[in-house]
Amino acid sequence: MPSAVIAAEPVIRLSCFSGVLVLMALWEALSPRRPQSVRRLLRWPNNLGLVVLNTFVVRLIEALQPALGRVGLERLKQRMIALSAEPVRKLEAKERQVVGWGSGGAIYADDLAERSRVSAVRSALQDIADAQGDVDAFIAQYEEPVRKVPKIAAEIARRLLAAGRAEEAWQTIEETEHRPWRA
Repeated sequence: MPSAVIAAEPVIRLSCFSGVLVLMALWEALSPRRPQSVRRLLRWPNNLGLVVLNTFVVRLIEALQPALGRVGLERLKQRMIALSAEPVRKLEAKERQVVGWGSGGAIYADDLAERSRVSAVRSALQDIADAQGDVDAFIAQYEEPVRKVPKIAAEIARRLLAAGRAEEAWQTIEETEHRPWRA
């Protein structure tokens, strides 16, 4: 039975994702908590695109890890670091396309694209760090304040424990910032 579940893992995962997505879409449409600053037709494809891209990157790195070996993973890591350091051409004001509005003002298409790029590179570097067993490289992908978010801290602590660094794992959990639940 467990091997059948493992074989069906992609279908199970996609079914769960689709079900939760439909439920959240209905909830958002029927009971929005705040006015939408970015149209759904822009926001949803961007968010779903990130999910697909991140899933693809994870699966690709997992699949290529044996073929790449230690040297190949290191080279891929260096290419991702170089990509993250590449300067982004800033568009002139007249070239920028407003795609929504937020509390900070206009939201531009080029800003959303840059955030997507940064997210994909960070995700790839985290996956490479996991493949290399490099906990510190995984942690380095998060800025200090983000490491205090309970979900992120738990991921970091789990990796520290697996690396035999229990004291650091406990310290990471202790440093989380707990916020009261808001209804």
